[in-house]
Amino acid sequence: MSPERIKEVYETRPFVPFRLRLGDGTVVPVPHPELMAFFPGGRTIVVTSRDKLEMIDVFPIAAIEITKARNGHGRRRVG
Repeated sequence: MSPERIKEVYETRPFVPFRLRLGDGTVVPVPHPELMAFFPGGRTIVVTSRDKLEMIDVFPIAAIEITKARNGHGRRRVG
């Protein structure tokens, strides 16, 4: 996936939580904008959680799943 597309979703205001679905099926949640950052150049992102830090190359990202706040509404898949 292009870095520009990921930045577009990431920079949406108000922020909407999303999940990155990688090519191998791994799902990486991004519940808050402060938990993700882009390396200079935009090809690599870092996503943190309580127990780990993941460095991800953006090009193998297969999809972005837009999640809703815990109000019972579904999710929308992008990509």
